[in-house]
Amino acid sequence: MINVIPIYLPPLRDRLEDLPLLVEAFIERTRLKSRKPITGISKEALEELMGYFWPGNVRELINVIQYAFVLCHEGDIQPEHLPMLVFEKSALSGQTSPKKRPSCRVSKEQLLDAMSEAAGSRAEAARLLGISRVTLWKWLKKYDLHA
Repeated sequence: MINVIPIYLPPLRDRLEDLPLLVEAFIERTRLKSRKPITGISKEALEELMGYFWPGNVRELINVIQYAFVLCHEGDIQPEHLPMLVFEKSALSGQTSPKKRPSCRVSKEQLLDAMSEAAGSRAEAARLLGISRVTLWKWLKKYDLHA
């Protein structure tokens, strides 16, 4: 029987004070796995994460950090390395982050990195980039990449 001692853990959106520590831990964990020279997260990027509603809780935060590792090659993670969903209005929160992502375009190099990270899986690459498979397909076609 699993429900012997119920444990209530509030959603991430209700404990944002934990976010910086969680982000730091997930960056360190991902850095060890990827061996990328990423040193941390910028104040601006952390502010964007603090302003997000986190409907997917900690699993979503892990995905956001992994996404940032695909786009960021070294140094601190910047707002442009975060997925677009962090900047979009959440239907649940009713709030919008005051800043918008500088660009939702992905470079050829970023596409290649995502495809490499996803071991050639288009569905996984699209998930890592925070885009639909159709958008990924269009960008691959635009850059004449046949992955």
